[in-house]
Amino acid sequence: MGSLFLCGIVFELHIVIYLIRNRSYMNILILLWMTFSYYPSDYPLNHPTNFSLEHNPSTIEVSLSSLDAVYSLYSEKKERDKITQFAKKLKGTNYKYGGYGRNGFDCSGLTFYVFSHFGIKMERSSGSQARQGKKKSLKNLEPADLLFFGNKGEVNHVGIVLKVTKDELFMIHSSSSKGVIIENVYLSSYWKNRLLFAKEILNF
Repeated sequence: MGSLFLCGIVFELHIVIYLIRNRSYMNILILLWMTFSYYPSDYPLNHPTNFSLEHNPSTIEVSLSSLDAVYSLYSEKKERDKITQFAKKLKGTNYKYGGYGRNGFDCSGLTFYVFSHFGIKMERSSGSQARQGKKKSLKNLEPADLLFFGNKGEVNHVGIVLKVTKDELFMIHSSSSKGVIIENVYLSSYWKNRLLFAKEILNF
């Protein structure tokens, strides 16, 4: 049990480092609570073989559930990273009206191609894609979410979120004039004024 304990601590340290890097402070608190709930305060570190998993089975069940939630968060982050990294490889591809392949993309053709690569079913037009997924506030955006643009509430353009900070909102999209490019929405008066809403397409 001593070696199992040490392995658990090392694994939890890796998770804490990951959470700190991604500013997931609430999940850090959950993980710490889980750890101290799992191990009793009188846990004999110098006599680890005296510890039994039967010490507090109900707490163990909650702790394992919390650990599973943290692992799911980690898996989601990896999946989002895969999608955005794949999308970045398409930078520089020419614009093509109605295109949804490497010989050329329109805006919804790009999102269709990227998400289809990961087995995620997408509609073909930006208007139809806007009806998929669930709406998400701009302050909660994450990489691989979608941004929808238009005039007077009518969607006519879509892009994929790459990076979000307080002052930056980078997306990759297929522009009719420049092809597939990466652009900071907040620094573009054109796109910033036409941003309608955001959607989360992924289901975790």
